[in-house]
Amino acid sequence: MEIEGVTMKVLFPGKFNPIHVGHILQIAKLVKNYDITVGVQCNRTFKRVITYEEVKFILDTIFDKKVIVYKYNKSYISGFPKKIKDNFDMVASGNIKIILSAYRQDIKVIQLNRIKGYRASKMKRMYENGKN
Repeated sequence: MEIEGVTMKVLFPGKFNPIHVGHILQIAKLVKNYDITVGVQCNRTFKRVITYEEVKFILDTIFDKKVIVYKYNKSYISGFPKKIKDNFDMVASGNIKIILSAYRQDIKVIQLNRIKGYRASKMKRMYENGKN
């Protein structure tokens, strides 16, 4: 969305573990109206199904590097660092815990509807079952 020729900067944070069609569809909707940065949570509290580098490669390929992708080593649920508030106009998420975290810090939110059929937990189980 442009306001007086300025495109709003939006952070789309999450684990993307694994990244799936639901994530891609949400980013595709957002990229039409905003400058999008995808913040991939990569702390050691959970085991990754695919690496950050693979997530970045997928997004760079699909969106022709029009989406910025970066690695974040803490949970967004526990709070956003000051640099998020300083560098982004809004946070976009369908995760209620991330949305509440942003609201608690007075960060504007684009609340996304989860796309039916695409859940990271479901995709992870499919991936793990396929390895057997």
